[in-house]
Amino acid sequence: MTAAMVVHRCRFYEWVPEQITCSAVNHSFSLLAVGRLNSDIDVWDLSKKSPFIRFTIQGRREQALNAMVWSKGDRLFTAGQFGLIHEWNIFDLSLVKTQTAKAPVNAMGYDAITEQLFVAMGGKSASSSISVFDVRPGRFYYRGDLKTKEQINTLSVHPLGLYVMAAGEHKLYKFPIPTRQSSSSSSMVDDDDMMLLEMPAPSLIIDIPKDNISSVLCLSDSTVVIGTAKGKVQMWNMEIGSMDAGFHEHQSRILSLCSPSSSSDLVYAAGEDPKICQFKKTEAGQWIYTHFQRRQAHDVVSLSSIGQRYVVAGATDATTTWINPSLFAELPGPNQLLPYPPFCLISASSDARLLLCRHSRNMTLWSLGTALAGTEAAPFPSVSATPSLLLDLSVSSEETLVSSCISEDGSYIACCCPSSVKLYELSTDSTTGQVQVKKQKIEKPTYPPMRVHLTKTELIVLDAYCITIINLSDLTSSVIRWAGEGEGGPITCSSISLHHHSFETFVAFSDSQHVYVYSLQQRKRKSKVPRQADDPYISVAFQPFRAGKNPVIAVACLSGDFHLFDLESQSYTPFSKSIQRPLPKKYEVCAARERITGISFDPAKPDTLIIWGPSFLCSVHTLYISPETETAKKRKIEVNINVIGRYTGLMFAGFVNKKS
Repeated sequence: MTAAMVVHRCRFYEWVPEQITCSAVNHSFSLLAVGRLNSDIDVWDLSKKSPFIRFTIQGRREQALNAMVWSKGDRLFTAGQFGLIHEWNIFDLSLVKTQTAKAPVNAMGYDAITEQLFVAMGGKSASSSISVFDVRPGRFYYRGDLKTKEQINTLSVHPLGLYVMAAGEHKLYKFPIPTRQSSSSSSMVDDDDMMLLEMPAPSLIIDIPKDNISSVLCLSDSTVVIGTAKGKVQMWNMEIGSMDAGFHEHQSRILSLCSPSSSSDLVYAAGEDPKICQFKKTEAGQWIYTHFQRRQAHDVVSLSSIGQRYVVAGATDATTTWINPSLFAELPGPNQLLPYPPFCLISASSDARLLLCRHSRNMTLWSLGTALAGTEAAPFPSVSATPSLLLDLSVSSEETLVSSCISEDGSYIACCCPSSVKLYELSTDSTTGQVQVKKQKIEKPTYPPMRVHLTKTELIVLDAYCITIINLSDLTSSVIRWAGEGEGGPITCSSISLHHHSFETFVAFSDSQHVYVYSLQQRKRKSKVPRQADDPYISVAFQPFRAGKNPVIAVACLSGDFHLFDLESQSYTPFSKSIQRPLPKKYEVCAARERITGISFDPAKPDTLIIWGPSFLCSVHTLYISPETETAKKRKIEVNINVIGRYTGLMFAGFVNKKS
């Protein structure tokens, strides 16, 4: 290469991660929900070797999450400061039902035996302390209240459904699990959804003087662990109502407790220190303090146990720490994952040199600087103008934006919230030079939209069940449904790519399990990329149009591996088959440390693949060596992989033209 590449650095997108407020793992240990301060819910897929964020349920302002819990069938319930209890459908990311509590919700618990949800409410206006809901399959009904004389700050349900432990300021309450009332006959009254249950009184009340109870945990035996505002951890025997052990290893309030062991011999405590302490029961039945880890910079507000595999700690510094219980005492200690947006928040208009940045409830439009050609006196190119802010558009005051995009020519921008899709036409005022915005009227979607994408003539909206194509000239729409075509139900789209091939336009989208390609002209599915291994998909991109060549799609996976698939031959290309595994060590280190964020092609060199993540940029160049004297069978392919790993917080990588 004879010409030097000059990098123009600019920083105009400030992404601030939201702090974690609560977390919960489902009963099969395959999904972890993490709630954040802005009410967003990140759902982690735990079924693979490396956990990853599978999708995000965008928050609503009235949520303000304080607690969440899973019931059978992967039903997710969340509640918070405004006294609203939401049930979420994690298959299409829709809100199923909302119940109104009588006061702000402090904590929730679930009994898998009777399938009841317990909701602890606080505030001076609370007339009752714990509300009970029936959450059997297809139900979400209020059943009654467990009465106390004070508000309940935290609660825990016994793993075997023996009792509910609830804690106020200085008292610990033990409630039997409510049972359904019997009718005059011997059968149970089961069909009346509005029937109230017989609510028992507490069978045991324990006073904890001179300290406030801040967290409680029921183990599978008769042990109940409590954490206090002064940093004490105490183990109580509920059969006789006495304390077995007490520790003072924390210097401040205990915010969360969990146990990864079914035999109840291991407990973790965390709080405002911020430390994560481990307590263990010996073979003689004595509790001892073993070790601690300090990886977070701020309060540890949630601990979730994923069986014997992990204990996940969430902190107000927005980080998650993944702890292997068997390796807790070893250095370097737990694996801490720094906050980073799992999906790209920036889209580019290559024709107009514009960048659209998506924030929680607004979008900003930036004009890029123009590179000037170098001269003999100054051989390196320079930038004529720094990026300038053209537009700051407030879109939603109640909901978080899910997706946004800008058209190729920069004349339209679009975005979507959980309940709406919004389209704006852009123009420039000839007098002032300012950007004018005209909102277009779009019908309300049937299901929550997951991704939007713009071409020069159409807006593409993807939800869990169909693709909606909206014509920009007359705003008429047509729908391509994929439910019932063998896809296996709803799809949670994580990546989308568009490709113009000759006279046909293809759109490809992926979730962690599938990659589908649809023809926009024929309004039907073109191809489905087959799985090569149990490796979740992260991103997809089309190879630029090449005359006489078949359309090719690139697929990046969670492990850092990548493949090219030919849509006409319905097979993987020689490129994918020729890459030597393992890949270069520097690339594997980057891909193992941080998941791939995006993948694209160099428009000036269609055989060069660009892969990028939070701190690295990688180019994969294929060189075909095929002399005229050799047969096609003897053709060789050389693959060169170059990695630059010195970036910090890389948010977007793309081409604005063939040279930039």
